[in-house]
Amino acid sequence: MILAIDIENKTTQFGLFTKYKLIETFSFANDRKQSSDEIRLMVKLILLDKSIDLSDIEDIIISSVVPDLRKLYYDASRSIIKKDPIIVGPGAVSYTHLTLPTSDLV
Repeated sequence: MILAIDIENKTTQFGLFTKYKLIETFSFANDRKQSSDEIRLMVKLILLDKSIDLSDIEDIIISSVVPDLRKLYYDASRSIIKKDPIIVGPGAVSYTHLTLPTSDLV
């Protein structure tokens, strides 16, 4: 599974994908005073509440328009999957091993 995270100014949206299908979504309000540990715990609790096994999450992709929050979510994500998440967006350079289809999703 892939956890996609879209960090916007006021909220952060999450989508969980298996293969090419969106299977779950959730969101919460951004709080710039939160630590990466607090974000990690919120994400883990929500996923566990939705009966998602954390070990099934293979990769995390982060898209952010809020540079201040990008690092917090990066650290929280790295703690969840024990490897670097993939960062996409303006000014972000991230190399990935993922093969993403384009014709069916566009």
